[in-house]
Amino acid sequence: MGFLELLSGSGLSKEQRVEAISLAYATGQSLLGLIGENP
Repeated sequence: MGFLELLSGSGLSKEQRVEAISLAYATGQSLLGLIGENP
């Protein structure tokens, strides 16, 4: 959630926003993988 809070601020450059979104997405995918492995 911290990355998403960063995106709501105007202090980041477009490049920094893209990087934060990519990292948040990758982290979310990893968490979904872990959740999917546990029945």
